[in-house]
Amino acid sequence: MIALHQRLAWLAQAYPNAPAIVDAGGTVTFAQAQTLADRMAAGLIRSGLKPGDRFLVLSANRRESLLAFVAASATGTVCTPLNTRLAPAELTEIASDARPTIALADADGAAKLAASQDHAGAFAIVGLDGGPDDAGSFDKWVAEGLSEECTDAVPDFQADPQTPLFQLYTSGTTGRPSGIVIAQGAWSAQIEQYRMSQPYGPGDGVLVVTPLFHIAAAITAIAALVSGARIELPDRFDAEQVLDVFIEGSIAGTMMVPAMIDSIVAAAARRGLDRIAGVRRICYGASPITEGLLRNALDLFGCDFIQGYGLTETAGVATILMPADHRLALAGRAELLRSAGRPVMGAEIRIALEDGRIAAAGAIGEIQISGPNLFSGYYNNAERTASAWTADGWFRSGDAGYCDADGYVFVIDRIKDLVITGGENVFPQEVERVIATHPAVAEVVVYGVPDARWGEAVSAALVLKDGQRFDETAMRAFVDHRLARFKTPRHYRVLPELPRNATGKVLRRELAGTHHAEDGPH
Repeated sequence: MIALHQRLAWLAQAYPNAPAIVDAGGTVTFAQAQTLADRMAAGLIRSGLKPGDRFLVLSANRRESLLAFVAASATGTVCTPLNTRLAPAELTEIASDARPTIALADADGAAKLAASQDHAGAFAIVGLDGGPDDAGSFDKWVAEGLSEECTDAVPDFQADPQTPLFQLYTSGTTGRPSGIVIAQGAWSAQIEQYRMSQPYGPGDGVLVVTPLFHIAAAITAIAALVSGARIELPDRFDAEQVLDVFIEGSIAGTMMVPAMIDSIVAAAARRGLDRIAGVRRICYGASPITEGLLRNALDLFGCDFIQGYGLTETAGVATILMPADHRLALAGRAELLRSAGRPVMGAEIRIALEDGRIAAAGAIGEIQISGPNLFSGYYNNAERTASAWTADGWFRSGDAGYCDADGYVFVIDRIKDLVITGGENVFPQEVERVIATHPAVAEVVVYGVPDARWGEAVSAALVLKDGQRFDETAMRAFVDHRLARFKTPRHYRVLPELPRNATGKVLRRELAGTHHAEDGPH
């Protein structure tokens, strides 16, 4: 196994003057990135961290938040990136679990962390944007990192495959947040799995527009970086600015969610652009893409499209829907656009029924995963860690789905979101996909509410497009024509927006908890 920091060190030697990272602060070469990572690693040691200790990162995307992963690898410490949308109380809960020694934070993050410390315990905050009188500034911290007290030695921790590298926290929608620990070996395996489907190298530009505290952005950025590519790292997503970057012609690939692709296609249409050249591949995830959006995006970019499915626990992608699969879908097998593809190199997928038997092709059950890229466990939560694995060592994803006869994986929904009405199983995403095609609907979420007769009743909350009015009779006719009667919602609610947590996930349970049978459109 080649540790993450060793990969960057080789690139700094082989391509010292090649651009490595472009962010709001400008461009750094591989040699400069290596020097900064070394100084960050030395700063961690100088701050008293020992192998296995956690440090937080709370910042918008920038070179320091990316190179923090490398510094962790070089010191045997554990990088713990946090969601920048979390409130101080949520940060307190996570910090109380992780018990960090220090935190690296931009100005907004530093203010939130300072507010959380009264309850989480004290830890030093290193300000990426400076600190009071520069006392806690990042520049001062890295300048002192490689000093006489550190004997000017560059840290080079000799990691093994089980050495923890970083820790990402779950959103906490089903309880307290849990830290998902990814070890060096799992991350190294995921890098190779990723590179087989998305081969980038020196001279390629890779745009990373999703935040680095999400596993998809982390694997996109790091796998491309250690392949010698140039990482374009804007601090936030802006469709018009991203479109400008694409038009410049220096981006070979990117990873986005379908909603981002949609906004870029719309921005291009507003400018009257018919084609953008230069992009070779676009990876998307978090949800399937519609056939209409894929065709529009293909017309605009003329490039390969790839879908990845996975969880933080799989260190990124577990299955890939390859470009050839997309072409097959557009040539007549449109159902493949609902698929998450087939397992990545070295991974296996099986579908397990409730009684533990392995399902036949087409039968719905829990998606279970085996492979070298799986996480080590949930930090400080042995009970949840144990329950995440089957007796024979497969990870229980908690996702319901099936495999077809060709081995394509279809993800239906989270098992915990299943609605059981009158003894029939209804998966909310299946109903959502139908309602989302109604021309008046901008967003929809489906959930179950208690019902005296049926046990649970299928319910839907809608956000309408601008200028649209809700016609319940017409909606019921639209849905009845496309779904079995037991799957159709018995209740509808129209909301100005859907409730979401800090990661942007819709709070389905909150909607169910605030629903009343007498609720109707409003």
